[in-house]
Amino acid sequence: MSDVAGIIALLDKHTPKGALERIRMSPAEVRRAAARSALAGRRKGGRLPEHVVRAMHADYLNLCSTDRAGALYRRCGDALQKVFTRRGLPMIKPAPSPTKEYRGTVFHRDPHGQYRKAVMVNGRRSTTWLHRVMWTDLHGPIPAGHEVTFADFDRDNVTPANLICLPKAEVGSRSRRRYLARKGAK
Repeated sequence: MSDVAGIIALLDKHTPKGALERIRMSPAEVRRAAARSALAGRRKGGRLPEHVVRAMHADYLNLCSTDRAGALYRRCGDALQKVFTRRGLPMIKPAPSPTKEYRGTVFHRDPHGQYRKAVMVNGRRSTTWLHRVMWTDLHGPIPAGHEVTFADFDRDNVTPANLICLPKAEVGSRSRRRYLARKGAK
């Protein structure tokens, strides 16, 4: 959050007096102003007014997401990011993904919570999963028709004691039982 506070301080420092009142607009007011400028802008080059962009950027800083800020103004996050970068407005840097090291190889956490490493094999991209590498090192090759999974369902807990090798059908039914148990608990 220190990045956000620094960006807000930078904007306050470089914003002309009186402009802060214009920035404090509701999303509906900004949409109307953007629509008016879009109609007029077809003749002038189609740029949004500076105070409208500043209001959008202020919401982006508060929400920490271009997608969430874009939803307020009925625009996609990519469109907002283009507008902000064209105007030279600062963007929040994403946090680096967590990593784990195993035998000198660094594995990065993917969006699903599993640790993997992308490698090139014969010119093609291949993915190596940490839990599979660890199981193979400790127990030998994974039998055909089996999968290595996590005993406590926690993909972040990649330890030898938490890894189990089960038939693929058992992995699916195990996950289904867990899902139904959690759904019934709600």
